Amino acid sequence: MILLKNVSKSYKKKIILNHVNYQFADTGFYCLYGPSGLGKTTLLNAIAHEINVHGTIETRSEEHTSE
Repeated sequence: MILLKNVSKSYKKKIILNHVNYQFADTGFYCLYGPSGLGKTTLLNAIAHEINVHGTIETRSEEHTSE
């Protein structure tokens, strides 16, 4: 399971992720799609803990909270 709670990220003054809340189940297939520049890669990098974000990202094994 991956749980996103109020995940937000901005670069300079541009908001990339704005209070994202979602729960991904352990089973299933998920797809992120959309035009370039909407935050798909930013969200994946946040889930992988490659970038700092505001909010909380929980996985089965750990919880990552930033402010």
